[in-house]
Amino acid sequence: MGATFSADDFAHFAAFAALVYVPFGGGSNSREAREHYKKHIRPHIALGPPGWFFGIAWLVVYGLVTGAFFDFARNHYQAGEDVTIALVVLMLTNLLFNKLWMPIFFGARLYMVAANVANLILITAIPVFVLLGVQRAWLAFGLYFGYVAWTAYAVFLSWSIVLMVPAKPQARGPKRLNR
Repeated sequence: MGATFSADDFAHFAAFAALVYVPFGGGSNSREAREHYKKHIRPHIALGPPGWFFGIAWLVVYGLVTGAFFDFARNHYQAGEDVTIALVVLMLTNLLFNKLWMPIFFGARLYMVAANVANLILITAIPVFVLLGVQRAWLAFGLYFGYVAWTAYAVFLSWSIVLMVPAKPQARGPKRLNR
């Protein structure tokens, strides 16, 4: 007997996908972000992919996250079990940190703060991954692995940028003339 995909399932999947895919906060549009990366960041980091790759990668990764949580929620409720509070809180916290990263990095250009936010993204992603395994949600577990792996790489890139990209001098106010 095959699984059915109801109108309610589609509505829940679409709502979660919108939550995952729709950006919020200030920040920068993708064209500005690509140009900034290409001119100011990419020349300084050896293991950074070309700028065009990020949009494709995040599209795929967010799709994996959406699929993982949809599969988990759907199968968990079908089994008659409650979704654990810890998993939901970690998932939403992770999503919040993930959504804050781009405006901090590209909008405010606070690379050290963005690198620390990237740490928080990974720190909240790993327990979600473990809980999916503990719950034996193997499809969700497998789909979510791509997100954890890409997030670990993003943390590496964020700290590479902090350590290797030259800081622009800060303006210190008007210059005084010595008399």
